[in-house]
Amino acid sequence: MKSVLPSKLPEEWLIQIRDASKSDTKTLWITLLGTGLGSAVIAALISLAVAHFNAQQASNLETEKARIEIKKERLQGRQKPFEKLAESLRRLHNELGDAAATLAVATPEKTEIGGYAQQSLAKVETVMEEIFEENRDDRIDQDIRKRVREMANSLDPALKAAKSNPKGYPAFTELYKTHLNQELNEINRMIEEAMNRMTVWELRAKKPPFT
Repeated sequence: MKSVLPSKLPEEWLIQIRDASKSDTKTLWITLLGTGLGSAVIAALISLAVAHFNAQQASNLETEKARIEIKKERLQGRQKPFEKLAESLRRLHNELGDAAATLAVATPEKTEIGGYAQQSLAKVETVMEEIFEENRDDRIDQDIRKRVREMANSLDPALKAAKSNPKGYPAFTELYKTHLNQELNEINRMIEEAMNRMTVWELRAKKPPFT
């Protein structure tokens, strides 16, 4: 089928049609009618304009998808050390609760429970070692790292005392009830807020800097 389009259109018409195709349908019709072309040629040009517009929209969509994926990967990378620390703190919270409950009923006469108590304390110590390492990551906010260090400094002497002598059990249990329980909740709240701030920043930033 022979094309209804002329072999060469005036440059001025091409510019007008190109600009109008980026606007609304009414503008495109006015532009084409003003060129004095026949209806068949106008129809063909409209088809080309629509195809061009659709291709441009598809290209923009793919670009936006790629941009979102980049932002998502960057956000996950920034949040990873926070998530890792938060998970370890939750494990510590659980282990401390279990240890405090076991130590509360342990006595020198109940050797079996005493064995469980020492196992619980050993688990607390293991998780604390992991937290020490994770808290060294300088990508984590300084106020969070400081709060974790303060929590660890309050726990360490009570943990050592309880491991070395059952007489230290009551002090350990009391520390968990009056301080550590609330403190761990607060630290995890701080971590969650920091991660939320990162998410909001990424969503708002049009061209975030490379990290």
